[in-house]
Amino acid sequence: MQLQWEPSEDTRFNLGYINQYSRSEGTRIADRSRPGGYYAPSFTPNPDSPWGYDVDYDVVPCDPTWERPACFTGGNPGVSSPSRYTIYEIMDQWSKASTDLASLSFEHDDLFGIASVSYVGSWRENKGNSLDNWSRLDMADMMKTWIINEDKSNRVTHELRFQSNERRGGFDWTVGLFQDRYWEGYNPNAQWQYHEDSPQGIALFSDWNDWAWGPWYEEQGIYNVGDLGRILYGDQSKNYNLTYHSVTSKEEAAFGELNYSFDAGAGRIEITGGIRYFRLDDATSYTQSGIWIGPEATSATTGGQESGNRKKLSVAWMPNSDMNIYALYSEGYRPGGNNGPLPNACLGDEFAPSHRDRYTSDKIDNYELGFKANLMDRRLRLASAIYNIDWTDVRTSIYMPSCGFSFTANAANARSRGVEFESQVWLGINTTLTFNAAYTDSIMLNDVPALGAQKGDDMTMVPKYNGYLALDQGFRLFDRDAFARIDVATYGPFKSHFNVRDEDRAEGYTTVNLSGRLHLSDSMTLGLFANNLLDKEYVTYRSARSRTSSSQPLNEIYGDGRTIGMRLDLRFE
Repeated sequence: MQLQWEPSEDTRFNLGYINQYSRSEGTRIADRSRPGGYYAPSFTPNPDSPWGYDVDYDVVPCDPTWERPACFTGGNPGVSSPSRYTIYEIMDQWSKASTDLASLSFEHDDLFGIASVSYVGSWRENKGNSLDNWSRLDMADMMKTWIINEDKSNRVTHELRFQSNERRGGFDWTVGLFQDRYWEGYNPNAQWQYHEDSPQGIALFSDWNDWAWGPWYEEQGIYNVGDLGRILYGDQSKNYNLTYHSVTSKEEAAFGELNYSFDAGAGRIEITGGIRYFRLDDATSYTQSGIWIGPEATSATTGGQESGNRKKLSVAWMPNSDMNIYALYSEGYRPGGNNGPLPNACLGDEFAPSHRDRYTSDKIDNYELGFKANLMDRRLRLASAIYNIDWTDVRTSIYMPSCGFSFTANAANARSRGVEFESQVWLGINTTLTFNAAYTDSIMLNDVPALGAQKGDDMTMVPKYNGYLALDQGFRLFDRDAFARIDVATYGPFKSHFNVRDEDRAEGYTTVNLSGRLHLSDSMTLGLFANNLLDKEYVTYRSARSRTSSSQPLNEIYGDGRTIGMRLDLRFE
């Protein structure tokens, strides 16, 4: 909800509040893997074993054409839906999240007759709980093991901006300040990992992860995962904990932009220069303990500071009021952050040497040439640009297959080039046709063994092309204004991973949408829509990567099927 107050003609205050709650259960990821078999454990009591049993493993084969649900159920999953919609999981993951957001904005259009001033600020509190199912990665689906996450964070953001009211001597300007602060307090329940705590469950977990045990645990009277949970946490079902003592980050920036425009005889020329100075400061303090860490808990505080400038320069030529030809150079960044030390279980991983406690900001340098034009008495609007983006110190998630943990690294450099085209033409008083298209060539500029990437590889999740075509028609219905639109969107194929397999490629797809609205009154509008009108099935993500080759995953995420809905908009004045 929002409340606006206008104490004078040129002054406005706006107070806003948003509360949002969401809950999900299960997964949207379809499991299309064909494991070919699965492990079946058997137990023989043995009082001399540190976990009370000798554990043996039989491999139960299944038809190599069967996907996982059929394989684990002897060919009878017990549901009638197609296999692509059937998932085999020992337990469902879930998540709950809530957000409270309060915002305040202020605008004053005439500050001492030379500038306008605006302020926007917000405070938000995010809370979340979730369950991650680790039964497959940690225990090959032989028993349940899972992680419960809990988090609570606060964020406060401010931006103050001053902008010249009118051009003086060919100049106008903008200056401002920005601050963003994020923090989390003490949280002893950031992560807990659990396992089945039956005698057989403790024996199975301990035996499957027998690499973990040794004299260093025995000195504390710990001989299996049940002993570990009981002695470290007072609960034999727990085997790992992450406690945050504090998490803080702060971004501060000062920015300014100066624009100069003059008559060049054959039109106007506009030159714009801008700079943003930023400073980053972050720190994370936490403690980890449990099976992945070792017999002694590890505590660490990591953090760092960064500062720098990001610049912008553009030159535009406007031969007339309906055409703009421009060249632009701009820089951007994403703030860095903290990884923290590696768990003991990951120290021997082949990618561990790439780990750093903190990763730095990445950076882009954007070069762009383009034009915008209104033609045919402004019945045709065109805009197009070609660009080159150099992306350095790319933040990349590095997965460590020996232990299942990931960390973020500045591991890659990339380059993206492309062309974009947008157009809109008025075919009649109430009829418009829109056509947009883009082509992108995005490649790696260096080898990254941890990603299986080589110099010259196409970047992931980037289709080479996409296009959009829409027809809008206005008309009268029941003696009221009405509008209808039909649009077609198309996307080219793309891959989800480097070192690509056929199973990592998602095919291109096209969807058709239909929508319309009817103005019932000056304050009421009824809208109807049918997205993916033809109910086309398409894949938005495919992945055949695996932590171990034995799991043989093939994961897919599908786009939404045909979705029909309506909305009613009311405006109060």
